[in-house]
Amino acid sequence: MKKISIIVLIITIILTAFSFSSCYRTGSLDASGHYEAYAVLRFACPLFVGGTDSFDDVKLLEEDSYGRGLYAYRYNSAYSFLVICQKYDKKSSNDIMVYWYDCCWLAKKPIIASDRANYADYSVNEIKSLKDINDWDKPYDDTKLNKAEYQSYSKNKQKFNDLKAEKEKIDSLCIEKYGLMSEQHLSCVLNIVYKANMAYTIALTKEGTLFVCYDPSSKAMISDEKYDGELLDCRDSFYSFVNS
Repeated sequence: MKKISIIVLIITIILTAFSFSSCYRTGSLDASGHYEAYAVLRFACPLFVGGTDSFDDVKLLEEDSYGRGLYAYRYNSAYSFLVICQKYDKKSSNDIMVYWYDCCWLAKKPIIASDRANYADYSVNEIKSLKDINDWDKPYDDTKLNKAEYQSYSKNKQKFNDLKAEKEKIDSLCIEKYGLMSEQHLSCVLNIVYKANMAYTIALTKEGTLFVCYDPSSKAMISDEKYDGELLDCRDSFYSFVNS
């Protein structure tokens, strides 16, 4: 009986060790360590409202001669992104300074939901256009560079909580002014993009899809603009609003 107990204990230890060693799914954000791609999408893409370490797929597809990275990114098999990170300084997986241009991403619904992050959802012309806009294989243009430091929640809980509170404030103002898209929706604001001390977002409202500018210092809505195109094609129009 004692021998059986020892055998069971050994098996349990082996299985536990195996589960820890394989807890990062192959191709996932945690397994790849490409948090620079995650960070750029968080800072630059108003459509990027998801993101979970265990279920996101991210892959470095190419690098140019200056160190830029072109990444494919999917979360929950719902959305497919291509994103270019100009450069990054990684202190740790929880602390990264990232640099990007405004129009650094493309977004689509995946053609094949079961496929992991890759080129499959994008045409040759779309990939070339994204590279051209982001000066692929050309020297960096400092006048186009945005930068920000990404830190994980465990690293900087207060910042995450402050940003969450600010997003909730913007959401409540949008709901009050424009109304919810439908009774099934509890909020209308997507991801927040910060630039030149202003907060920009997309609000899905009763009045339609709106680009919104909010001033964090005065806690007031500054301007809005209606967008009538396809949501996943909003990139250029959104950044035209941001830079107007």
